[in-house]
Amino acid sequence: MARAAALLCCAVVGCSERIGHTDRLVVEADRTDVASPDTGGESGIRAVIGREVRVPSDGLTLPVVAPDGRTFAVQVRSTATWAVRIGDPLPPDGVETRIEAWALEGSRSGALLRGLEGPWLLGRAATDDGFLVERPCEDGARDIALAGWRDGLRMIAEDDWTNGFATVSIGGDLAWSRRRPEGGDWQLVVERGGHRRAIGTRPGVSWLFPTFAGDGSGLFALRMEGTALMLAWIPFTGDGPPGPQDLDAAWTATLTVQGNLSTAARAAEPSSGLSASPPRRGDLAIWCAESSTMLVWSPGSTPERLGPAAVAATVVDDENALCTDAAGLRRDRMTARARSGERLLDGAWVTRPTTRGADQLVGIRADGGQLVVAPIRLQPAEPGAVVNPQK
Repeated sequence: MARAAALLCCAVVGCSERIGHTDRLVVEADRTDVASPDTGGESGIRAVIGREVRVPSDGLTLPVVAPDGRTFAVQVRSTATWAVRIGDPLPPDGVETRIEAWALEGSRSGALLRGLEGPWLLGRAATDDGFLVERPCEDGARDIALAGWRDGLRMIAEDDWTNGFATVSIGGDLAWSRRRPEGGDWQLVVERGGHRRAIGTRPGVSWLFPTFAGDGSGLFALRMEGTALMLAWIPFTGDGPPGPQDLDAAWTATLTVQGNLSTAARAAEPSSGLSASPPRRGDLAIWCAESSTMLVWSPGSTPERLGPAAVAATVVDDENALCTDAAGLRRDRMTARARSGERLLDGAWVTRPTTRGADQLVGIRADGGQLVVAPIRLQPAEPGAVVNPQK
């Protein structure tokens, strides 16, 4: 996507399968990169970068990472235009894409697990079993599937609807948007507790880019009413999917009054999967064009800006967020604005949380025409310590 290209530059979906060669791969030894400037007398945070895996990339699409942080999927190349990526039908000349799944940790770190080729697009999220992909069709319909990390393809939505923007929770619940191929408002589809429900909307209202809360308490989504783009929160009140009455009662906060589908896509793109609402958390991180930085929203409150020019962010706990800007990765103190902006790493690492703990993440950055992906662990550091900063 277009914003992903800018993000990667500053930081860095009937198919055939083919396993590619691994001679492009370079795996570097573990190292520690630390940058912890003056913290006003408090202990800083040290970021320890594990073994790096270098993979090819289309330069436009951010990888998706398994919740356990041990595998990831990257879109190596694609002929899909921006319009196709956000819902247009398959063009007459088709779309050719290659998606690759890679191991990140353990004895197989740096191993290519599978390749997926055809008219597929890499999706927004993954489970420990596989990653989401979407397939645009000539008639305007769009299918959603879960591709296994090593093999297999389980169809999730394969009908005459345009299905898109799918996400999945840690426990495997699913949510996505759908509309008729000829256009119109986007409905919300939620599969939870083994039951699936498609929820219609009022005329002129669309539900876009759903995200499960990391603590399992509800569902975030973007709601479009005319040109007004809002953050919405739908709390779960039972074991199954929400109903129309839950949409009507959703809590909202306005993101912009001059929005469209592209605006929504660019807002949701930097934080996909768990990164938008990490495990055990009930807030949402999202990018805002009007403020040109990331926001954090807790339902019932006003969205809070993170530090300036953050193009991506991961909320670590109630006091700390890891923010990516053009210069690198920094820690923003959400409860002490004067102490925000503590530099952790040079090089604009985009972080993804994992289910293994708030201190264990996956980092992604661009390096020439490749992506560098590596485990990152946060550790306490002495005030003012700087050890082997990345050049």
